[in-house]
Amino acid sequence: MKLDPASLKGDELEILVHSNRNELDKPVKMTIASSVSHSGRLWNFTSDFSEDEFYFVKGRGEDPTHAIILSLQPSKELEPGNYTLTIGARYDNMTYNKIVNLQVK
Repeated sequence: MKLDPASLKGDELEILVHSNRNELDKPVKMTIASSVSHSGRLWNFTSDFSEDEFYFVKGRGEDPTHAIILSLQPSKELEPGNYTLTIGARYDNMTYNKIVNLQVK
């Protein structure tokens, strides 16, 4: 993903969440953390998932996959550099994380 604070240009990423079961009784919740700050909080940019949480329900067919769009928008104060994002899908007490590179021009 690439962000440009000078022009305030953001980026989007499609995230495919797969389940090994067709039905889950609790929602899957999306999470995000970054290496921009030591605490993992998002500093000087905002993130927005198209859905913060969703359910896998019966009747979805053979492929229980759910597509989520993550949008990132920088502020002018975001320092240039290479960072990492940790994007997670959490269900009950289990979390699956994916590491994504973030380039700030």
